[in-house]
Amino acid sequence: MSQSKIVVEAAERNKEPILKVLEDVIPEKFGAGSPSLSALEISSGSGQHVVYFAEKFKNIMWQPSDIDEKYIESIKGFIADENLENVKSPLVIDITKKENEAWGLRDVDDLEKEAKKNGMTFDAMFNMPANNKILVWLKSEEKELA
Repeated sequence: MSQSKIVVEAAERNKEPILKVLEDVIPEKFGAGSPSLSALEISSGSGQHVVYFAEKFKNIMWQPSDIDEKYIESIKGFIADENLENVKSPLVIDITKKENEAWGLRDVDDLEKEAKKNGMTFDAMFNMPANNKILVWLKSEEKELA
């Protein structure tokens, strides 16, 4: 087991509710038994979610990301320990945190501007436990879930 892995209890609690949304969204948007797809996870944190979802959706190439080096290393540890071929090495992506640096993204408009620059359009928002959200963008020319 990799020493760099960070286990966050909230991530463990949230993975099933998130999985339920993905199990609905992916077949609805791309059809059951979809061919190869790509998904970008913004602010992946520890990496617990990306490896869990990669195990459930083998037809999706997952791209984790974070800004914090300790999380980048944790994600790498989870990927290595699970030996998953459908998870890319994490990217360093800086998402603006306007209200409180410690509490993550607060302005969806900022994220939408960045998504548009990269050819993605906003598709849906799902409310999750503990005031969290799942935001879905689609990149139509490549049929990507982001």
